[in-house]
Parts: sequence; C-alpha cells; structure tokens
Amino acid sequence: KRRVVPTQKTPEANQSPPFRQAAALPRLFAVRPSVARTRGMRCFLAVLALTLGLGCTQGQPKKDAPSLRVAVVTDLKGYLEPCGCTSDPLGGIDRLAAQIRALRDGPAPVVFLLAGDAFFDTAALEPVRVDQAHRNARTLAGILSELELTAVLPGRSDRAQPPEALAALREASGFPWLAMESDAEVLRTDAGPLRLAVVGARPGAERDAVAAVVGSVQAETDLTIVLVDGSRRDANRMGAVDGVDFVLQGGLDEDDPSPPHQAGKAWVLHASRQGQGLTVVDVFRKKKDAPFVDRSEWSRSERAG
Repeated sequence: KRRVVPTQKTPEANQSPPFRQAAALPRLFAVRPSVARTRGMRCFLAVLALTLGLGCTQGQPKKDAPSLRVAVVTDLKGYLEPCGCTSDPLGGIDRLAAQIRALRDGPAPVVFLLAGDAFFDTAALEPVRVDQAHRNARTLAGILSELELTAVLPGRSDRAQPPEALAALREASGFPWLAMESDAEVLRTDAGPLRLAVVGARPGAERDAVAAVVGSVQAETDLTIVLVDGSRRDANRMGAVDGVDFVLQGGLDEDDPSPPHQAGKAWVLHASRQGQGLTVVDVFRKKKDAPFVDRSEWSRSERAG
C-alpha cells in the first residue's frame, strides 16, 4: 500500500515533531558496485547492510536475502532506445524492463524510483520535435506504469513543458509525480516489513521545507529516501537533513554513475543517464536507528584507485 502526503510550499505549514535520535552504535551498510554488462544494460549493484556486530566488518551478508531492494534510475530523459554509441550501445527501455522484472522475481521486495529529467531531454523543444517527443513521453509513462514504478521526481526539463501536456501525461501515469505543486512531498509506502518514506524535493527547494516533511513522518518510518534533481551541493544539503537515510541524485546528466558518498548521516546514490545504467541497492535491515557504514566493493575499489 502507498499513500502520497502533499505539503504546503512553506516549511511553516508543517510543524515537525522532534527528529528520531541516532543510536550510539553504528548500523553498517555496505555499498558494493559490481559493473556488469547484462544484455547491454550496465547494472551497478550497491549492497547496503544495516547489521550491527563484527560480522559486518567482513563485508555484506552472504546468506540472508535482503530486506529490500531499491532500483534507482536517474536522468532517463525520455530515452526508449539504446544510446547512439557506434559499438556496444548501452541502455534501452527493453533492457531496463528486463532488469526490473528480474529483480521482482528475486527474494526481496523492490522499490523502483526515478529522479531527474524522466520524459524530456530539454526544456525548450524544437517545433519539429514537439509531437514526437510528447508521443514518446506517453509511451514511456505507459511502460514505467507496467513496471510498477514507485514514484518519480520529474526534472527541470519535464517541468518546463506546457501545463496541459504535463497534466495529460500525469493522468496517463500509474505512479505518483512528487513535488509538482509544493517544495517537498512524501509518499508513504510499505515494502515487505519496512515502512518507507519517499520524499521528493522540487528543484530549488529550501532545505527547511524538506526537513519539515521528513520530520513529520519520521516516527512512523523505517527508511527515508529523498529524491533530488540538482547539483551535488543540492544532494549534499538534503543528505544533511536529520532523519534522511538515502538521497537519490538526479540532475547530474553524466554517463558514469557516481560512487556512493556520505552527506551528513545519509548516503547519496546516482545511476548514470539516458537509461544506460541501473543502480540496485540491497538493504539488509538487522537493527533500527543506527547510521549506515559503507562496506561495498564498489567503494573499496574507488578508494583503492
């Protein structure tokens, strides 16, 4: 089940209760990207282990199924076909769909999230492209609905389209569009045993507005994810909000995914652009109310150079 909770544009409209205090002991989280080419789709695997104890220091759990899988796509930009590379083209909505379906056949519940420009690659479409671009966007919205997209935070190019076109596209979508009328909006949803808060932060949103929304649902949430479309500084500002666990970084418009990095107590995740890559986060929840610690092979390899 899921429920979208709209908010007002000003943080004063949402008086948040005291934030949940972090426990003294750390939760361990391991991010381990393996870059694997699977039928033309690069899958960047991030394994997040929230286990207390010495066992986590050796890496991610090897036997237990994850409590949750978060599938992350950023800056899709309306791409239905693979990139125009001359050799070994990446991406393509059919390949992305195959990956999402394979994840859903796995042992853990899946939350599928999209941040950044989703349906359009530019704010100002050339007149000769308008009709085709909007047809393309409607096709993409239908496919994402079939894939049970949990929520999208549209980017600046999406939001710049004519209001009537956006209204029709939203109506045809079987998933929530977050933060379209307010600075911040939260989707509350259950994924297996976990209660999730997925918060969309509108481009340019004030940190206080996001903090108010996060605080308003924190007491009833096991995991809080903030979707951002903006710069690295924007993502880091949202990661520093008390109570945020993960930030999904849209708006970078970069081919290669950025390795997970810490902002405050949260971890910032990114997944390439134009559907060329998918970042999958496996969450092993063993203990509540403790910070994450990165144990991934991805991050280890990046640190090693």
